[in-house]
Amino acid sequence: LSVFRILLLPIFVALYMTLEPQNRFICAIILVISGITDVADGFIARQFNMVTQLGKILDPLADKLTLFTVALTLACSGYKYLFLLAAVLFVKEILMLCGGVILERHYNDNKMESSKWFGKFATALLYIVMFGMILIEVNETLEVIMSIVMCFAAIFAFVMYIKVFFDFRKENK
Repeated sequence: LSVFRILLLPIFVALYMTLEPQNRFICAIILVISGITDVADGFIARQFNMVTQLGKILDPLADKLTLFTVALTLACSGYKYLFLLAAVLFVKEILMLCGGVILERHYNDNKMESSKWFGKFATALLYIVMFGMILIEVNETLEVIMSIVMCFAAIFAFVMYIKVFFDFRKENK
């Protein structure tokens, strides 16, 4: 399902960039399908004990690629303040990747849980707000507000993960 979500991204970009009104609706449906398959993927993996190392990598990668691609696509099509969100998401994920590498190199016997409520909350909020921006053309004031809300959600999740990172390091010295 994670691979399927990644394969939906070029379709989303191609359709959205045509700027045809009916394609915006299809893009919103694609985003909903992506969100539903994300939830279904996690449920199936946990419910049927099908959690794999590959899945632990692909699922969050699909999330990050989806959010970044949608933000960048919307930014390139006129929502210029979403470039800020795309930059925040990019920097956040690079720094979190660095933190993950540090944990893997120094604490590979002790595994940290992958996702927390605040990361899931931020992801869900970004999906919902971008879904709204796809369906409804918003004015510049609302775009700024929505962009700031999404940036704060991403930054909040990042700050909370920093705390988890340092707590984990402290507990595993």
